[in-house]
Amino acid sequence: MSARRAPSAGFSLVEVMVAIVVLAIALLAMASATGFILTQVRSADLRTERSAVVRQVTEDLWSVHFDSVTTRAQSAALSVSGYTVWWDVTSVNIKLKRVNIYTQGLGFEPGQGLVNTVVDTVVIGVALR
Repeated sequence: MSARRAPSAGFSLVEVMVAIVVLAIALLAMASATGFILTQVRSADLRTERSAVVRQVTEDLWSVHFDSVTTRAQSAALSVSGYTVWWDVTSVNIKLKRVNIYTQGLGFEPGQGLVNTVVDTVVIGVALR
C-alpha cells in the first residue's frame, strides 16, 4: 500500500508567479487608462467653460433690442473669460434673426492635444418681442 500525502498548505511558486503577472497586467491597464481619463475630464471642463461663455453672449444678445442685434466681425471680437467671441447675423424674416456665434480658445484637437486655436460654432435665433 502506498502512503497518502497530505495536501500542501500553501501556494506553489508557479501559482504565485501567475498571480503576479495577472496583477501587473491589471495595474498597467489601469495606469494607461488614467491618462485617457484625465484628458477626457480636462476636455469636458473646457467644453463647460465654453458653454458658459456662449450662454452669456446669447443672453446678452437676447436682452438687447431686436434692431440692435447686428454682426460683430472677428476683427472686433469680444474677449470673454479667455475666449474670443464674434458672431454673424442673418435675417430669416422681419421677426426672426439667425445668429452664428463663434468662439475661439483653449480646447482639444484630435491628434494635437491641448491647443489655443479651437473654433466652435453655435447657432441661435433672436425673435422680435
